[in-house]
Amino acid sequence: AHIKKTGELFQSLLHKELNPAGKNWSTKRLKEICEINPSKAKINKLSANTIVSFLAMADVSESAEITNRQEKKISEVKNGFTFFEDGDVLIAKITPCFENGKGALIENMKNSIGFGSTEFHVLRSNSNILLNQFLYYLVSDKKFRKIGAKFMTGSAGQRRVPKQYLENHKILLPPLEIQKQIVIKLSAVQDYKKQLLEQKA
Repeated sequence: AHIKKTGELFQSLLHKELNPAGKNWSTKRLKEICEINPSKAKINKLSANTIVSFLAMADVSESAEITNRQEKKISEVKNGFTFFEDGDVLIAKITPCFENGKGALIENMKNSIGFGSTEFHVLRSNSNILLNQFLYYLVSDKKFRKIGAKFMTGSAGQRRVPKQYLENHKILLPPLEIQKQIVIKLSAVQDYKKQLLEQKA
């Protein structure tokens, strides 16, 4: 019950902090402040034997945490999988993983590089105006997931959130200093929830 309450507290705190009333924040589409599904060009210089991390859909939780990191040679995953690196934000694109909150803030990847399921979208924030952790919390918002589910395309059981939904999704963008303050508050709630989960385990 405590864990559920902490999850609800996180969502209500998120909505309270992002409430636009009385704030002079700009509105931006995600595509203006982050790169979506970035190019793999930067890995072309790496040796085929470079070891990188690999995340299957089962390796991330519905609390948007990484629960397991596999290791693979870059040659095994370079083609046919989704590329990301430390600092990126992952979002599951397929139903019901998207609605259930699957995703992750990417960190501690082997050689800072990861590959994963093709059922992930990758968001890379423009760090001059958007903290990656703030972005991570924005896409952990149940409202964001609920609205996104309405834009899914495809047949039953294979429905996916299109890239266009992410590109055109509008967010209120506070200044970096305020983003930092919000992240500190939300992180405290998330850390408490993690402690509860660890005690339960």
